[in-house]
Amino acid sequence: MELEEALAKIKDLSTQVEAVSSKNRELLEEKRQLKAKTEEIDREEYSKGLEALAKIPELESQITSLQENGAKAVTKLEDELNARTTALHEHLLNGGMSEALAKANIRPELLDGAKALLMPQAQLVEEDGKFKTVIGENSLVDAVAEWANSENGKHFVKAPDNSGGGANPKDGSTTPSGDEQRAKKIEAAKQSGDITSYLSASLTA
Repeated sequence: MELEEALAKIKDLSTQVEAVSSKNRELLEEKRQLKAKTEEIDREEYSKGLEALAKIPELESQITSLQENGAKAVTKLEDELNARTTALHEHLLNGGMSEALAKANIRPELLDGAKALLMPQAQLVEEDGKFKTVIGENSLVDAVAEWANSENGKHFVKAPDNSGGGANPKDGSTTPSGDEQRAKKIEAAKQSGDITSYLSASLTA
């Protein structure tokens, strides 16, 4: 009886051992599959990482190129804007000066000389969103009128229009008037490019 019980226990233990062994094999298989799957995922992610790293120099080059092109575009636009602004300022200054000289009754042959003297002092200023031309604190028209009445500027102003013209000699020819002779001297000095002669002829009254 004891032998039979012992055999039964041995058989029962064998069954339990087999069950444990089977479960152990099942767990080992699951572990193997899980490990294989993990390794597969790791390899895929690693491969993607290498690809991303390989693209970094190209991306950096593209970024640098975009930055350089952007900087060049901005510089070009700034240069164009500055050039247009400068041209606009010169146009407004020249136009304003020409108008002020005309109102001051400056002699036509001396307009260039008067403008050369006054333009360096003229400025274009913005006030309440609008531009205006000034010399010092005065408007351009007032400043030029004041200059035209000064000792330095009065020689540039037209003389009163006197009718009569030059005398007629016996031979019938017309003697040039003083203004005509002076105008010829001024024109000759202007053509020669001699500024000293030009100003001398211009200021001789």
